[in-house]
Amino acid sequence: MQIVIEFENSEVKHLLQLAYEQFSDLSPLMREIAQLMRRAVEKNFEAEGRDESGRTGTWEPLAPSTQKQRARYKGPALAAHPILEYTGRLKQSLHTDHGPYHAAVQTGVKYGVFHQTGTRKMPARPFLLIPKPDFEEIEKYAMQWVKKVTR
Repeated sequence: MQIVIEFENSEVKHLLQLAYEQFSDLSPLMREIAQLMRRAVEKNFEAEGRDESGRTGTWEPLAPSTQKQRARYKGPALAAHPILEYTGRLKQSLHTDHGPYHAAVQTGVKYGVFHQTGTRKMPARPFLLIPKPDFEEIEKYAMQWVKKVTR
């Protein structure tokens, strides 16, 4: 035996329909989240690395051989800094992607993975990282967005 309880209320139906329409495609929210993620990654470059907690200056210094090469190209004042910005191409290649249910920041340069994960000869300098304080900011933004669209 099956018991079915039906609830007929036009106001509730209307609110449910509005909620469905708002949340069936989260592209507007995902677009904003992708931009917040990109800003977090840009902060990693500005701080020459941040860890999960948001602590700055976490990237390993450049090797003396790399500094010497950079000094010839950029001048002695820029031999050691900024790290990962020898030409600026990696930072400039950052772009966002979003859809109804995803947000991303990524790079199109092939050597980005070597900086992110490191190699046998080069330490990892993870630039595609969202530290906890930035992640909490994204969560806060998402919650505000949900409250705004469900009013």
